[in-house]
Formats: sequence, C-alpha cells, structure tokens
Amino acid sequence: MEFIDRLQEVMKEKNITAYKLCKDLGYGTSTFTAWKQNKTPSIEKLTEIVHYLEVSADYLLGIDKENNISINKDEEKIVLAYRKADPGIQIAIKKILDVEIAVEIEQEKSSPSRTG
Repeated sequence: MEFIDRLQEVMKEKNITAYKLCKDLGYGTSTFTAWKQNKTPSIEKLTEIVHYLEVSADYLLGIDKENNISINKDEEKIVLAYRKADPGIQIAIKKILDVEIAVEIEQEKSSPSRTG
C-alpha cells in the first residue's frame, strides 16, 4: 500500500475529503493530485497532515503497518509534564489512570450487550 492509499484510508475513516484537507491546510488541489501520482509530500506538509489527521507519520509512510495515532499538542504537554513531575506525583497519576481504566472495564462488563 502506498502513501496515498494510507492517506485516503485515514481520510475516509475521519470523513474528510481531499478538498477539505487541502482547504484546511492551505494546499492547492494540485498538491493532492501530485500525491495520487506517487509523489510524497515534503516533511513540512507531512508534519501538517499528521497533526491534522492525528495519525502517525510512520503509518502514512508505510514504516508501521498499524495506524498508531499521534498525540496532539495538549497530550504532548501532558506527557512532558508527567516526565518532569516528582516521582510521587507520577505514582498518583498512575493510580488515577488505573482507577479510570478499571471503572471503564466494569462499565463495559455491566452494560447489556446490544444485538440485532
């Protein structure tokens, strides 16, 4: 699968047209046409696409076979703050996240299944 195939797959999942992608990122539609002709975007454009679609560059470029979601700016700030935090704070955060995950699992177990 080529770059354009992966890009179009992600766009379809997110219900984004080529026109919308180009308009929102400030590209001409000829840019998208060039990608369809097996040209790859510049690093700058690839970075913008990755952030816009919240997808990993590795996936779009075919390095990873799975679509690993990239993190947005707010999530990046959270990760950096966590790394800088005191070890006691990190432990507290992990406990909070463990509780949240456990609650979600319990809710999934107790919710009636929806069939038919």
